[in-house]
Amino acid sequence: MKDFRTETRAALQIIQTEQQSTREEMTQRFKEVKHTLSHLESDIIYTFQKTAEHELKLNRIKNL
Repeated sequence: MKDFRTETRAALQIIQTEQQSTREEMTQRFKEVKHTLSHLESDIIYTFQKTAEHELKLNRIKNL
């Protein structure tokens, strides 16, 4: 019975360690994705601003 408890305790510790590693990796991946999405959002905002600026310039040229 003592051996069984020792083996079970060791197995549970291994599982807990693996779960913690998995959580840490998932957290890191989420941070990476959040960072990438933040950059993409900035790029999209910049693109919309430039598009609006170019449309305004074209409109001004057409109205001359």
